[in-house]
Amino acid sequence: MVNGRELKKYLQQKIAPMATRAAWSLGDMSDLEKYYIHIPDTKFEGAYYRAVDAIRNDNFRQAQDSIDLARELLDIELTTLANESYNRAYS
Repeated sequence: MVNGRELKKYLQQKIAPMATRAAWSLGDMSDLEKYYIHIPDTKFEGAYYRAVDAIRNDNFRQAQDSIDLARELLDIELTTLANESYNRAYS
């Protein structure tokens, strides 16, 4: 059985990427920060939006760290997808 706190956290993590994109599209940076914090650092989008926010706040060292992490996470994701595609094509 799931308790209310776990459900709330789960729903926040599911909705956060959409809400963050919407806030950015509307130019609402305070809402952007409010929503992206619910995206885990271990996801590409989490690292990406942290880099955007760090640049906006002139924190370029943190931005570079977040960009490096986003690149690493994206590389892992793309490599996995390429391997799956190759295996389907040649298996």
